[in-house]
Amino acid sequence: MSDYSTVSGGYCNEAVGACSVVGGGHCNCSAGPASTISGGLCNYVSDCGSFIGGGLFNSTLSSPYSFIIGGTSNTIQSSTSSFIAGSCGCICIGNCSTVSGGFKNTICGCYGTISGGYCNILHSVECNNSIINGEQNIICCNAKFSLIGNGLCNCTFSGPYSMILNGLCNFVDDPTSKYDTIITGSCNIICSVGGCFNVISSGACNCICGGGSPTSYTTISGCSNRVLFSNCSFIGSGFANDICCANSAFIGAGQNNVICGGYKSILNGVFNTFAGDNGGYSQILAGTCNRVNINCTYSNYHSIINGSCNLICGAVTGTEHSFIAGGSGNSVCSKFSSAFGLCNCVTASFSHAWGCGLTGSSSNTFYVNNLCACGSLYTSAISSGCAVCVTTGGQLIGYTGGGGSGLTFAEVERLISIGI
Repeated sequence: MSDYSTVSGGYCNEAVGACSVVGGGHCNCSAGPASTISGGLCNYVSDCGSFIGGGLFNSTLSSPYSFIIGGTSNTIQSSTSSFIAGSCGCICIGNCSTVSGGFKNTICGCYGTISGGYCNILHSVECNNSIINGEQNIICCNAKFSLIGNGLCNCTFSGPYSMILNGLCNFVDDPTSKYDTIITGSCNIICSVGGCFNVISSGACNCICGGGSPTSYTTISGCSNRVLFSNCSFIGSGFANDICCANSAFIGAGQNNVICGGYKSILNGVFNTFAGDNGGYSQILAGTCNRVNINCTYSNYHSIINGSCNLICGAVTGTEHSFIAGGSGNSVCSKFSSAFGLCNCVTASFSHAWGCGLTGSSSNTFYVNNLCACGSLYTSAISSGCAVCVTTGGQLIGYTGGGGSGLTFAEVERLISIGI
């Protein structure tokens, strides 16, 4: 027994350090100066000012001013001012760290906290990481100021300020990213490659991933949705939707929708696609198997409202402002043009095909199958006082009969025969 040391009771206890105390128990050794073991079995304190309250097989090694409140097989090693409660906990090279409870929780890093749970690990070269609860959760690598709230087998390898609040087998998996968050769900992953402020709010098997450039400011929920190499993009819900190589892209919901390139949106639907790097500021609101495929510059502002198997395409610079209102099997491959109905095709600029099976090949033309005007039709291309005739090509033209003041009988017969 050292100077000013006390062994109050028990069996085979030692107070080796100066001013140390062993209150009772069996085979306890207080070897550090001013250290205390209150009781228990086979507890050991090696450094100044440390304390073991009780339990068995607990130890503080090269860890001054540390505290083990009780439990079994807890160890604090090479750590200053650290604290353990629970059982089989370990703090190693983790100054000012805390394991508040639980079983087999481990901290290797400064200013870390594990509040409870089972087999949780903080093993980061940085500091100030926390696991609140759960099982087999891990924070490691360059993480700092990162948090896992609860759940099972969640892991963050990220840089600073990342968070997994809950769920199963979620990963924030890039040491160069920061401020990434998974709120809940299962098997979600963020690997943003130097990106930041990405969020997976819920769901399963969702992925935010960067490549040659960072992915930042992106949000996903749903199931099996992916945002790849894209910034400021959003998938609200649905299944197996993809956004790739895009800025400010949006998929609201639906299934198997795809956006490539930026400033595009799909509100809902199934198997809708934006292909090509161009065609920004465009939208598909709903439907199935609709496609916008633009591979030329200055070719933006396209819309498909609804329907199925409709196509807007462009390979010539300036193909823009195309529109399909609805229907099926329509295609528009020109600028300032539109289609509506079934299997219409528009290839000329400023032209429109609304009906069934129409081909819009002439510019500045509106194609319909039949037209019934309940009021009046007007055109600036026909002079006042003229009648209307149809040319051999089906085009309406102005017609002045006879001497210019009226129509001959033959002329009237012609107008009647064409339905005027």
